[in-house]
Amino acid sequence: MDNKSEVYTPVKSIDEEFERTNYALNAKGFTKEQLIRREADIRTMVKVYPNLTAGMAEMIWNYVEREGKDKIQQNIKDGIYDKKSTKYQNGGILKTGVIYDKDEQEKFEGEYLK
Repeated sequence: MDNKSEVYTPVKSIDEEFERTNYALNAKGFTKEQLIRREADIRTMVKVYPNLTAGMAEMIWNYVEREGKDKIQQNIKDGIYDKKSTKYQNGGILKTGVIYDKDEQEKFEGEYLK
């Protein structure tokens, strides 16, 4: 911009730039139409199911929107959700451990498991 009479015009509007820089507003990458529908659907879900929090309703909506109803129905038919998880520990015996005092970061004077 060599000429002082030129005025800079942003490529995006302020709203679009705000949405781009605030990742938390649309972390899942939904379109504007999906976000509008999500807000209305979450409001409806919370009214219909009073024990459901807005955060849980949002999580459910996001999952269904990403996966699709057909894939979820197929997973239910295949029994995928009935299988035991392999990601988490399912029990065991604690062989050893160290107990620390809550207020101090020094070892607690007590008996150690071996």
